[in-house]
Amino acid sequence: MSFFYELCKCFNIDDLSAKTTITTILGYGIMIVGKIKIKDIQEDTISLISNKEKITVLGKDLVIKSISKGELIVSGIITDIKMENI
Repeated sequence: MSFFYELCKCFNIDDLSAKTTITTILGYGIMIVGKIKIKDIQEDTISLISNKEKITVLGKDLVIKSISKGELIVSGIITDIKMENI
């Protein structure tokens, strides 16, 4: 079994289909996977809505490199990721 599935077991997660995952590559950017909607895009802030949560990505020179159904790739220097229930 892969490390990722072992990690999910550590958090008692059985099904990721209803979850939002964020993978960070330090110094390069992030990949967000889930049921996401873009709310606002700026050079230093990208706001998303996902599963009744607002996700705010803060950073420098943020650029959406790829977007498809259920996946968003953002490049730039990520300084913070904030989540709040809505």
